[in-house]
Amino acid sequence: MFFGLPSLKAQPKLRSRFILKKVLAMRGTDLISIGQLAARVGVSVSAIRFYEAKGLVASTRNAGGQRRFLRSTVRRLSFVLLTQKFGFSIQEIAGHLSALPKGRNPTPADGETLGHNMRQALDARIQEITLRRDK
Repeated sequence: MFFGLPSLKAQPKLRSRFILKKVLAMRGTDLISIGQLAARVGVSVSAIRFYEAKGLVASTRNAGGQRRFLRSTVRRLSFVLLTQKFGFSIQEIAGHLSALPKGRNPTPADGETLGHNMRQALDARIQEITLRRDK
């Protein structure tokens, strides 16, 4: 008993176990729908279409013509949203993202390089703003 509640026993025929196994078996190369991507990142489907039109994310089409995204697009899109909050334009973000590999998850070294480049750009902006403020 735990806090006065009877202990729970595993129930092997529940559907949730099947779904959990399926989710755990997914790899970064697995494809997700635009709705799943929107839900995971917390933006609208139209926002994802906008980012796709700007070249920040890429999709493939299934036999029915529906967009499918790599699961690694979740990280890429999260990075786009974060850098927009820091004040970077879509064009600046696209320039930095062009250094990342397409079709595979970025390695830690890729992330390190991108982070270093973005930090340099952010430091330059901070310095410029500080100079303008102090005039």
